Amino acid sequence: MTQHVRLSGAAGMLDAWAKAAKPGEWMIYHRGFLMADRADWPIDQIAKAAWRNYEADLVLLVQQRVCEMVYDYIAVKQRLPQAARHLRGISSG
Repeated sequence: MTQHVRLSGAAGMLDAWAKAAKPGEWMIYHRGFLMADRADWPIDQIAKAAWRNYEADLVLLVQQRVCEMVYDYIAVKQRLPQAARHLRGISSG
């Protein structure tokens, strides 16, 4: 149970970082193969936190291959939130 509390805190730390980071700053929130690793409850919570921050237009989510079946999963603080891009007529693609 202690492990879940400690690692659940990592999801909270990701949330706090996403709110406080400066545009263009990035962090690796997981290294491995997320699709398989999410079977672990704490890793699933971190992945959900990353997605929640993406949906809130705080970060972009990217991945970089490290080696076969190992990736760095990276959250990048957005320079301009999606809603602001839409208002300014800037496309996201």
